[in-house]
Amino acid sequence: MSHRRRFARSMKAAMAAFLLGRHAEDSGGGLADAQLWYASYMREAPGGPLAGEALGRQMVVLEKLGRTAEAKEAAKRYVMRFEGGSYEPVARTLMQGR
Repeated sequence: MSHRRRFARSMKAAMAAFLLGRHAEDSGGGLADAQLWYASYMREAPGGPLAGEALGRQMVVLEKLGRTAEAKEAAKRYVMRFEGGSYEPVARTLMQGR
């Protein structure tokens, strides 16, 4: 969190948001927090080097949280922006409602 405050509005702050999302997701119970951190990364660095990974992870987390409509919207955005990306198969499955 100190990186986010110290380097506010910088790529370092955005990267910290992504890493906080990964930590929340990997720790096992922080899916809602993970989703918020990934959303922060996408808001702060939509063209950043981890944008595809952040959006893909956000999409998966939204689905796990039962927020299906939001997960489908994230899937549509993912396919439009990152065609051929590593989360595309998951995105297409979500878009088909499976």
